[in-house]
Amino acid sequence: MSIVIPTAGVSGDVDGSQRCYVETLLRSLVPTLGTEDEVLVVSGPEAPPELEALVVASAGSDPRVSHVVDDGGFSFSARVNLGVAHSTRPVVLLLNDDTEVLDRSWIHPMAVAATQPAVGAVGATLLYEDGTTQHAGLTTTEGLPTHAWAGWDPDDPVDGGVLQMDRRAWGVTGAALSVSRSNWDELGGFSLSFPVNYNDVDFCCKAAQMGLTNVVLGSVRLRHFETRSRPRELGESEVRALRSRWSHLLVPDPLVQGTSALVDLRADGADRG
Repeated sequence: MSIVIPTAGVSGDVDGSQRCYVETLLRSLVPTLGTEDEVLVVSGPEAPPELEALVVASAGSDPRVSHVVDDGGFSFSARVNLGVAHSTRPVVLLLNDDTEVLDRSWIHPMAVAATQPAVGAVGATLLYEDGTTQHAGLTTTEGLPTHAWAGWDPDDPVDGGVLQMDRRAWGVTGAALSVSRSNWDELGGFSLSFPVNYNDVDFCCKAAQMGLTNVVLGSVRLRHFETRSRPRELGESEVRALRSRWSHLLVPDPLVQGTSALVDLRADGADRG
């Protein structure tokens, strides 16, 4: 697995204190890596000069962790694409720097799911600091994508415990997204037409257009230090581009709930849906 972490080296509130997000992530991530995994931290000119030393210290000088510098202007999509271009493993996992690993065994299911036939993007369940759900797949509301199940208890038994299960999804967030390298290459990575927002949505739509199924894993949970109150700043050009490209997919989502969306993503499993 190649884990690509774009970062600006910013700090924020983590458990009541100010910490550099990528430092918190690396300290939780490195102990979960397998011998063949690699991590690529990708930063740009806006990052503080001490970031390089911080990455090395946070990773304990682990040789599986490297730092890639993007000399261009800020584009989240370009930064992700650069990280993937420098990576070497057959499965790629995009990971926001403001996440934290909760389970030592989380990498394997993300890799296995991404290599199943006809699977496109694979997402994880993301939790707010208070333990409620921030992301459990994307759905559509009023012609735009939004997070399904936001604010729910991830252990709620609703719809037969669907939140704890691995299932099809309309799309998944790029905050924690795995995909096989072959599919990444065929889909063309993240589109530069979406430099900040909707690059993950566009990617999931490309996967669906190609006949692939996007899935979210209820069995994999990460913490995401995104606050409930932070408004999402959407560029009008990105909204227009999304609607222009994918209006035929921005329709009511039949997969937002229900056990009919369940899939079996074990290495030897077949689709149960």
